[in-house]
Amino acid sequence: MCGKKAWRKKYPIKAAYQTLKYNARRRGKTFTISFEYFKAFCFVTNYHKKRGKRKDCYSVDRINPELGYVEGNIRSITMSDNVRRVHYAIWDDNEKQMKYWHELITKEMDNQRLASVPF
Repeated sequence: MCGKKAWRKKYPIKAAYQTLKYNARRRGKTFTISFEYFKAFCFVTNYHKKRGKRKDCYSVDRINPELGYVEGNIRSITMSDNVRRVHYAIWDDNEKQMKYWHELITKEMDNQRLASVPF
């Protein structure tokens, strides 16, 4: 096993963090997540154990794509769900425009938060 592969196997969370950070920078996306935050994210979601390229493996998704990789804007979803999120859209007759999955989910999450606020 080469040195880099051995290091990635020994430090899977650091390797995943560096890969995510590198890919965000390469794609011109904002990345302000601290390593401590990412480590906690990994332990809560098991991302570091189930990440990969198959459809049932985990990927990091930005809840609001416009914000980039910032604390509170990432979640772990399967690769197949991530592909579906990118390609899923419906036509909104009221607004005469396409509504994409992330817009629908964000709106649904906002409605749930508002419903839980006591007035």
